[in-house]
Amino acid sequence: MKLSTVELEQKYERMIGDLKQESDMRQMHEAAERVKLREAFTCQIAAAKETHEKVVEELKNQKEHLVRQMKELERERETELMKLKLECDSKLMKLQRQLTTAGASSQTPNVSQEIFRKKLQHIQMESEKEISGLKQTITNLQQSLNEHLQKTQTSCVDGTHKRAKKF
Repeated sequence: MKLSTVELEQKYERMIGDLKQESDMRQMHEAAERVKLREAFTCQIAAAKETHEKVVEELKNQKEHLVRQMKELERERETELMKLKLECDSKLMKLQRQLTTAGASSQTPNVSQEIFRKKLQHIQMESEKEISGLKQTITNLQQSLNEHLQKTQTSCVDGTHKRAKKF
């Protein structure tokens, strides 16, 4: 069975038409898949952005809490230093009164001055030790705060989104 050239041309045209239709269907299917993938990716990006914003907000809250805590500790330190200064002044005045009353007693002025000087040195050394201890505590707290802030900022910049501990 031999086909004429017209029939062959028609057959080829039908085949070409079928191939075009099949190609068009494939392209439409691929376009639909791309749209679905784009929508899924957009949703993932939105979720990641929301999570990132929550983490950033939580870190800001923690930073504010730590700053308030540090200010409170600073006020406590100032109060403690003031108390120590008042205590030292009080002891100094007491010693000065004792010195003036001791001057009238049988002790020689040099001996009473020596006692006063030793007591004064002792009190001053104690207050200086306490003050340096408080200063060291403040320095340690500030370093701890700075390290914590650096860690949280680094983790946020790296995109790890680790949840920080609440205080």
